[in-house]
Amino acid sequence: MAEMKIRPISNYTEVMKKAAASMLTNDKLLNPFVLILFRKTNENDQPTVIKTFDLISMFFTSIKNRGRNLPSTFDLKLLMKAIKSIL
Repeated sequence: MAEMKIRPISNYTEVMKKAAASMLTNDKLLNPFVLILFRKTNENDQPTVIKTFDLISMFFTSIKNRGRNLPSTFDLKLLMKAIKSIL
């Protein structure tokens, strides 16, 4: 998680992305991961926006592939706010 905070999203390696997705066996990490991504994303920087949503999609897919749903504690309001600000 510390590496996610330090590096620009464009410099996340595949290993970092996969490690973050595998850490989501702990549901409590989804909100902090998504929050880190959104805080690092400039809505006017289209390549970073795309990478951010690709990562979030990867996180959601990882959770789904484990046969689980999004945790009830997931901040859907934050996600919707980010989507609206980009639109």
